[in-house]
Amino acid sequence: MTIEPKTRVDTPMKGEFKFVQVDVDGEPYLFGRNMDGYHSDVLDSFLVERGVRFRTMESVHGDMPEERGERYHVRGMGYGRRDENGIVLRESSFGYKIRANEEHAEKLSKLTGISIRVEN
Repeated sequence: MTIEPKTRVDTPMKGEFKFVQVDVDGEPYLFGRNMDGYHSDVLDSFLVERGVRFRTMESVHGDMPEERGERYHVRGMGYGRRDENGIVLRESSFGYKIRANEEHAEKLSKLTGISIRVEN
């Protein structure tokens, strides 16, 4: 199954959000959702919406998707902000112990023409 190229960057158009940087079938994606919930919820939503199967692991917050699966690999997580100038990614995920990934952001920025930068 191929992923619809509907968006490589799927975040709120303005304001703060939690994000995951994910490679699926070797292609980079940035997925962000509101600040409620955990990064595992954001990753779960991304994978389910795109029909990517995954295994779960236990955590203090319940089951959460593994960082790596047959078709995907999580490259970064944290908090983001989007405005008319682009997207800034920062910090990390407490549950996954993963920071925003600068290399992934640069690659995605070149592919999409959207300014995406990391401030850690």
